[in-house]
Amino acid sequence: SRDNDLPVNPTKAKQLTNVRASGTDENLILTPHIKHSLEQALEFNIQSVALYQRLATLVALDSSVDEGMEIIKKGLEVTDEPEILGVDLALSQYRLGRRGLAIATLTDALRRVPDSIMIKTQLAYMLADEQSNDLQIARALALIEQVEDSELVQVQGAVGWIKYKVGNYNQAIAAYKRALKQSPNNAELNYQLGIALMDSGSNAEAEIFLARAANADQNFKDKQDAVARLGQLRTN
Repeated sequence: SRDNDLPVNPTKAKQLTNVRASGTDENLILTPHIKHSLEQALEFNIQSVALYQRLATLVALDSSVDEGMEIIKKGLEVTDEPEILGVDLALSQYRLGRRGLAIATLTDALRRVPDSIMIKTQLAYMLADEQSNDLQIARALALIEQVEDSELVQVQGAVGWIKYKVGNYNQAIAAYKRALKQSPNNAELNYQLGIALMDSGSNAEAEIFLARAANADQNFKDKQDAVARLGQLRTN
């Protein structure tokens, strides 16, 4: 034998204490992960504004905008945050030409959230854009004066639009320039500043901003007017 040999007794059985018999352990069954649809997710989190927005978008794309708006209306009834959904619903109504309904939606939302800058800004913009009577314009001015100190792009853009609508071109131009400092490539803001400058008689400066709007990759409802006004300036 060698010095490093191990002593082994071939007649003694090894105890298989590290081997477990079948069935001695507890049988664990893991529940598989369940993938919930957006509708099911809303059952678990009925207050989620984001889920209502996502579901409404998908339904509008798959079925119709009206069905998507019905989902937003349901969210308005049950959530504690009517601000975002109220503005979403009103904008959808407005784009479909239902301006009176959009104004009514925002008016109701403002009643529920009276300090909302977002709602006041959108409502003032729509009232001025509609411009059906002097009372609406006066209401738009009163609303925008409550928020005009905000430096938000949306607010300054709305201030510019309302001041332009009432013929206060200098204040409109100043507001648009404040907005464009934050969002210089916004085609619609460039267009609106351009027409305010043009109507105030500053044609050379107006041409700069109308050119930016007309040549922008973005599409907006007044792009053809931007092109037409730019052509008018360049032929004069």
